[in-house]
Parts: sequence; C-alpha cells; structure tokens
Amino acid sequence: DVAHAFSENKSAGVSSLSTFLIDRASRNVELANFLFSFLRVELDNPIYEVRYREVFGLFQVKLSSVRVKNGCITQSKDTADTLSLWELLTQQEKFISGIMDCQRDSLSARGKKDAKESHLREALESGGFHNIPHAVPLPSAPHIFVKGVNPKSVKMFKSALYPAVVDFIVDRVKTADGRDAKHFPPTYKVMIKTGDDLRQDQLVIMMIQLMDRLLKRGTLDLCLKPYSILAMPRSSGLLEFVEKSIPVSQIL
Repeated sequence: DVAHAFSENKSAGVSSLSTFLIDRASRNVELANFLFSFLRVELDNPIYEVRYREVFGLFQVKLSSVRVKNGCITQSKDTADTLSLWELLTQQEKFISGIMDCQRDSLSARGKKDAKESHLREALESGGFHNIPHAVPLPSAPHIFVKGVNPKSVKMFKSALYPAVVDFIVDRVKTADGRDAKHFPPTYKVMIKTGDDLRQDQLVIMMIQLMDRLLKRGTLDLCLKPYSILAMPRSSGLLEFVEKSIPVSQIL
C-alpha cells in the first residue's frame, strides 16, 4: 500500500517520496484516484493522522492546478469546459459517500431485508444519485466514468451488515491509451459495504494481483481473475461484483 510509505519517514516536513508520488499522481487521473482514496482512509488513523493530513494538503494544492476535460488531463486553462483534478475527486467523494450514507441509514430501517432494500432504493432516488451533474471515475475502477446509479435494481444481501449491489450507470470507459472506448456495457455492478474495515482485504487482493503479474512475466498463467476491492473512510468500501460466481462454501 503506497499510502503507508508516507508514514515511514517521521522527520519534520513532507518526505521526498511523498513529493514524488504526488507529482506522478498529478499526471495520471487513475493514479490520482487511488492515491486520493488511500490518503482519505488513513486520515482516520489516530497515529499518523497529522502526517497524512500534511501530505493531503500538499496533494490538494498540486491537483488544484491540474485541469481535466472529458476525463483526461489537459493543458487548457479554459475553465468553461474543464475542472480541476481536485474538483473531480471531491465530486466523486461526495457522490460515493452519499451512497454509503444511504446504505448505512438503511441498516437501521425497521423490517427485514425487503424493507431495508426498499428504504435504500427510495433514499438513492430522493437523494438524486440516479443522475449527477458531472460524470466521475468509479473509485475502485477509475477507467470507468459513471453518471449515477439505478435505484430500482439495487439488491441487498441478508447478512449482519446487509451489503448492497448497485448498478452504476456508465458514461464512458477509458482504454489503456487514454481514449474513449467505442463499446462498453451500460452499467457496472459494485457491492457497497459499510461497517467493515476492508483494508486487509484490499491488501490481500493487491498481493494476489502483484504475484499474478510476476508469474505471467515468467510465462506462467494461473488464469486468476482477482476482483477489485477499495477501502473507503468510515469503515466502508467498494467491491467488484462477480456475476455467476459460486461461493467457496458451496464447493466445499
């Protein structure tokens, strides 16, 4: 986790590693997205909160000077059809945290799963999350820009934390070279979960992804398909929803 690198240097001031990572993030929307999420989570860390906040402030200053147009960094200074990279990420945070709040509130709604599910759908609809003014990158898959959610298709799982599967409405998808993909699915399913710290789950998946890449370089393909996990503030997170999958419990 690159965010933990910020806490290694306990000397006064922002470390050279922090400055390097911030500079790299200012040139790439996807990298900026992940660094923003990592830092936001660690701001809740009582031990390193002061250091993270110092780095977060420097990060804000840097990204505020970077302009974005149609999901790509641009050199244009015209504010009419662009916004700063920092504005893009704060709009994203407001959108996602609002959805998390709706799911969190639905947990306390009276009744069983169906009643909580209905409460969540109504909250998303009334909160205006079905259609937001500007498309934002999905935190757990920043190459996908979304412009809202479909409240009618929301489903909750019957468990202690009642995680919910939400269909995000796709506005556009960026290819590896930064261009807009010509064909993409209209929605992207994500499981949202509150009341659970997903940082360890995130780290495990990151290690699996790293080992998979290293093994493929050695021509060993284990045909793994790790799903994405991104921890969010206030013990919440996003998980890629894998359709037609079978729980391990059913196999064993």
